[in-house]
Amino acid sequence: MTQSGSLGFSALQASQELYAGLANLKFDFSLVKIEAPVEFQGLGKSLSKRRKIDAEGGSTHVSARKLGALFEDAIPETPNIFQAYGRRVTQIAQTPQYNPKGTQADGPFADHVGADGTTIWAAATSGKAAIAVHLLACLLARMWKAPEAVSIWTELVAERKEAAREQMKSETFPVSALAASQIEMRREQLAEWDASARAWLQTADEAKRFQQTQTMLILKNINLPINKAAGVYGSVMEVWTKALKTMDLLIQGMPQRIQDGAVLLALASWHIYPDMCVLGAESKMVRLNDSLVRDGGIVTIGLQNVDPERGDGIFWSLPLAHLRFYGDPVVKTASAGDQSSRVSMDQLLFVSLGSTISTWGKFGSDIVTPIRLIHDILGKLELASMMGVEWSRPILEATNRFLNSQGQEHEELSRLVQFGIRRCCDFLTAPPRHPPAMFGLTDMYLLVHECPNMDSKLECIRNASKAFGLMDNDDAIIRYFIEFGSNARYTHLNPRRPNRKRTRDGEPMMHEREVSAFLHWIGSGDDSIKIGGKPSSQELSIRECIRRQTPFTVEATCRLSLDGPYVACEFVYGDPFTAAVFRPVRKKPLPPMTNRISVEALPRIFPMSGLDLKLFGDQLAHYWSGPFYQSLRGIALALELYSRLPSATIHLRSTAFPICEMKWCISSKGADYCDLGSAFACIAAFETGELDIDPDEIKKSGTMAISCGNSIYVAERLISDPVETLPEYAIRRITGNIGKPGLSLLVPPENPKAPKPDFGSWSTVNHASFNGLLEDNFAGTSLHLSFSDYQLPIAVGKHGQRDQECCFMEAIISVYDRGQWVADVDVLKASKKWLVDDQKEASHLVHFIHEAVTSDTPEQAETFAEEVNRDKPMKNDDETLPSDWMRDIESCLSGGDMQWSFEFLTDNVPNIKISKKREIRPNCIHNEGERLKYSHLEPLVSIDSWSELLDPPLSNAIVRASNNKIARLCAATVAVQQGFNIHIIKNSTCWQCEYADCCSNEQHKVRKAALKATQVHDSEEGETTEEEYREDPHHLFIR
Repeated sequence: MTQSGSLGFSALQASQELYAGLANLKFDFSLVKIEAPVEFQGLGKSLSKRRKIDAEGGSTHVSARKLGALFEDAIPETPNIFQAYGRRVTQIAQTPQYNPKGTQADGPFADHVGADGTTIWAAATSGKAAIAVHLLACLLARMWKAPEAVSIWTELVAERKEAAREQMKSETFPVSALAASQIEMRREQLAEWDASARAWLQTADEAKRFQQTQTMLILKNINLPINKAAGVYGSVMEVWTKALKTMDLLIQGMPQRIQDGAVLLALASWHIYPDMCVLGAESKMVRLNDSLVRDGGIVTIGLQNVDPERGDGIFWSLPLAHLRFYGDPVVKTASAGDQSSRVSMDQLLFVSLGSTISTWGKFGSDIVTPIRLIHDILGKLELASMMGVEWSRPILEATNRFLNSQGQEHEELSRLVQFGIRRCCDFLTAPPRHPPAMFGLTDMYLLVHECPNMDSKLECIRNASKAFGLMDNDDAIIRYFIEFGSNARYTHLNPRRPNRKRTRDGEPMMHEREVSAFLHWIGSGDDSIKIGGKPSSQELSIRECIRRQTPFTVEATCRLSLDGPYVACEFVYGDPFTAAVFRPVRKKPLPPMTNRISVEALPRIFPMSGLDLKLFGDQLAHYWSGPFYQSLRGIALALELYSRLPSATIHLRSTAFPICEMKWCISSKGADYCDLGSAFACIAAFETGELDIDPDEIKKSGTMAISCGNSIYVAERLISDPVETLPEYAIRRITGNIGKPGLSLLVPPENPKAPKPDFGSWSTVNHASFNGLLEDNFAGTSLHLSFSDYQLPIAVGKHGQRDQECCFMEAIISVYDRGQWVADVDVLKASKKWLVDDQKEASHLVHFIHEAVTSDTPEQAETFAEEVNRDKPMKNDDETLPSDWMRDIESCLSGGDMQWSFEFLTDNVPNIKISKKREIRPNCIHNEGERLKYSHLEPLVSIDSWSELLDPPLSNAIVRASNNKIARLCAATVAVQQGFNIHIIKNSTCWQCEYADCCSNEQHKVRKAALKATQVHDSEEGETTEEEYREDPHHLFIR
């Protein structure tokens, strides 16, 4: 394949002198750059600056040039596919929804925002051969996991170099063979090449969601091998070249009939969608209306199933020799849907719904019945305000949405539920550990218990007779107890037929006369239960007999006559303690029964209107601690976490592992929310579909973000205003990545670099007196991300594999001011110093908050304070709340409905604290003039530049960065790292309230305690006088 910018095919005459001269010849591939085809120009204009620089002259460009040179003479001439692909990637890249631009709101990740089209642009600026190599990367990324794809790449590169060396043994050989023989490709370069293509596939799948979904639905029903070649190199080259040729013909409008999986894999990978004619019992034309394919370009596909044991669509088996460090080649089999099966968290909920009912029996196509039953039961519990568990509401919402869905939405939800039934029975827990179907209501023992009275219990038992195979003429009986400890009573299971026997006088026989549809009689009270109906000294409880499925004997007068022999009976179904069915023991015993009915039979046997909600709620509580419900709790936590990540998707491969056994779920057991470490571990598990990272490792490392695929998940505190109230698990998804393979957890350096004193900055430090104007004088402040060379692989249970799937990467966040470095910062660590409200406030203190707010008098407030002290003792020797706290409580009560929060403090200070929210509320007692008055803080100077902040004044000061959240974040972080006593002010300011708040600030109290240790004060302990306030370490207000 010749092209502009290639090394060409000029033949050289081999000789000893020539070999000696060429031995030292080196090719610098980064120096060669060609003009990208016009179809790709829009992509280049849409890429972020960082990605474009890397693609045009960085390591990715070098990789593209090297790979293009390696495969140049093996690629067929297919210009049409290159042109169509260029138009498609440009179309996607120019869509802001899928390729957003980084802004200041993205903080240090702004340069990493956007679709990862790095390898595409690198290939476009390196020649057509490199574009074809990128298309091969998409084929492999669609089919194989990242380590497997990199192993294939390694073998392909080695084979191509060997082929080049073989060419050089001839008398004449092309220059390209010489260049290819000298190419060195590190495994890390191949991994980054694969990772970029993999990230692009995720973005393109989202952008072309409708066409991609339609295509994958068809391909998953065609179980064909990609090809049958044995070796990796031969198989891959055959698939690649055949896909290029066939797709090129389709784009020209030439119809093609597909006989194997190679072209189908291209349809799934390159986002070009010809119309498809699907042959089966009925031929169906699927119109995808892709403007890139000319009229007539139709793919004819036969729904062949050469391997009926498989149900994952086209598949590919290869022996991978470079996957592990040691051992024979590992034969791996992959399916096209394995790497593209991504859904939203809301969609995963319906998979969970399918997993819930996967052990409830066979429903066929009727999944509406069990879902409607779940909806009815959980709906009744919600209406009765008895749904006090976090797992139930998401399930109820899912059933409601399913039952109300129509058309295409209903079909999609049904497929998700069916997938959960077929493939995900282990997702919640192993099937033997699932609770009984319908949360226990199919267990007759429990169902009889749920009936509110004896009449309904007997009716329920009789309705179930056919479900247990008891015919109408069966002589089974029901034994029941009116109340605990009473004599047993008996009645027939089925109505007795009228007896036509009469006396000589023509009257019915008295002892056979029926006075009602069912006969009832009272037993003697001597019911003994023995194993197998034989006399034995060993007696078992009925529960034990049922568990062992052992027949047992009931000794009672069970004949209609008032006298007669004892009849041995065996248990059939029901609750032996209240009402159960027995039948006489026969020579041919009944087959073992489970005392359970099918879900389909439940509505016929037991109307939901008769459900005793209190009893059922108590019964559910019995199971709540089990693994099944732990998994449902985990899903509820994940739903809450992902509710803040609306555009995130998860890999369906994650359904192969029980959620309750994932480390993030175990660490969150019993909690109502995830901490940040568990949240990141949860995202890592769902994003990759398999990684199970210990949340404790994440917390200890101080992880601040995760990069994987086309997503960066950032701790929201890292890019938010420092006064914004956020839950601990708050994470934001950014479209983009850091360009590294696998999953990278970004951790800060242990000791970020601090600015050194600049003795030449004195000329720029003014420290002018504050004039009352709130301005933004830090508009040039920005955050930037860089990386050191430190990486630490994380053990995820796989040993011997060459590629690391997960690692910690040291990431440095730096503050810059108009391009000049100011400081490196650890925002998450610093933020712990300024957060006002602790998200982990103790639940047992909630009622104290209510009492404080609703108290009417200072006396009641004092009582409240005493209760707080009694409930949560101080760490110091103080036995009462500080007087300034008491004053705050009194101010609260006199000021009206103020908001309060509890906060855990550090050592040597009380464990709990009452603080007002830092914002102006309607009940603020200060007038407009008082709010703007700040004379009590004087001398107060303005800090309007970084040099003035790093060389602080010897008085109170205010950093003026009004409405600039990034600058406020940077100032607060640097100030904390410098040891300043900071006080962050919200947008609406009352200086009187700010003064009161800063005096009760945690840092202020700690510093004040240290000051008191070295100075003697005569003022009352806990009071802060004006004089004492000025002697205290200075306050730095950030506004």
